[in-house]
Amino acid sequence: METIKKIKIGYLSTAVTFGGSDRVNINFLTHVNREKYDIRPIIFIRPWEKIGTYVKELEKLNYEYIKIPVAKEDRRDYVRIFRCLRIMVKIFKKEKYDLIHTHGYLADVLGISVAKSLGMYTISTIHGFIWNNWKYKVYNLIQMFMLIFANKIIAVSEEIKKELKEIGIKGEIEVIKNAVEIEESCRMENISERKKSLGISEGDVVLGFIGRLSAEKGIIYLIEAVKNINKIQGNAIKTIIIGDGPQKEEIERRIVAQDAKEDIKILGFKEDINAWIDMIDILVMPSITEGTPMTLLEAMGKGKAVIASNVGGIPDVIQNDINGIIISAKNSFELAAKIQLLASKKEMRNKLGQNARKTIAENYNINNWTRQIERNYDSLLIDGRKMN
Repeated sequence: METIKKIKIGYLSTAVTFGGSDRVNINFLTHVNREKYDIRPIIFIRPWEKIGTYVKELEKLNYEYIKIPVAKEDRRDYVRIFRCLRIMVKIFKKEKYDLIHTHGYLADVLGISVAKSLGMYTISTIHGFIWNNWKYKVYNLIQMFMLIFANKIIAVSEEIKKELKEIGIKGEIEVIKNAVEIEESCRMENISERKKSLGISEGDVVLGFIGRLSAEKGIIYLIEAVKNINKIQGNAIKTIIIGDGPQKEEIERRIVAQDAKEDIKILGFKEDINAWIDMIDILVMPSITEGTPMTLLEAMGKGKAVIASNVGGIPDVIQNDINGIIISAKNSFELAAKIQLLASKKEMRNKLGQNARKTIAENYNINNWTRQIERNYDSLLIDGRKMN
């Protein structure tokens, strides 16, 4: 019997502190049809950083991966872009991929340029853009320029597709919203032990923020909101912040300044995100910009009440007052009011959570999502020549 040749795919990304895009990638690499697709993860890494969760998860899945250092150990690497390009040309020529799938700024800029020079098809998934400082703005503009040359683009929200169209990208853009696998919850005794270790009483309402500690996530508005609530609610509300990032020190200073160390705890990066979601009563996402956040889908899939900003792909997921609560971005007063409302109404939290879980089960099925991406691979290889 003749062996069917697998489709060979180079899967480029930058390994960060297991953020949303990394979890998206692991979800796909877990559920993709490996009998049909031979996928080789190619990861841009910083050599001085320890092996991250993304790499560990790839190893659990028995993927052979390639690491490309984005700088030398001493960090003085003034020609690193050219060195990365040279390494990638060597890899792509040797492996002879059928197509290249890129994720993120560096993967798009370098991956698309090398792939196109070697006559390979490219597909890029856009998880979102950050515009809050001049450096990111420059990166985004360079990335968007390179996306002009991609054969296909997957946007994780309608808002991102609109943003790409407005910048002048005329190529094919398909919206494929992220999806999650609904996992079973932890045992109640484990949750109780975790709360006790943090000084959280069983009667306390636990707010949770999970994500990168950076300006675009709007965490300062959550801290301000909690400050306003605690004047009224006393110590009935506790807040845990899970994640790491460039704004960590500023957040810590704000917490100390309002004497809230007992009420707001920064726990740092955690690998077992789903276990921490089990512990919270309300997920709060006061973001200024977003795609379709994985944490949002994961929390809703576990039946948690959610309060989130009206940005990015969030309004596509949440129907206000039905399966979650939508607020204006950068509005700590509105956020405080909604937190106080849900904290005082357990029945409302439960109803929102039930509807949230139903939404994820019906509309964000991970197997359907995986097949959508696979169909893009197939159509690109069949029709790709017509696009060039």
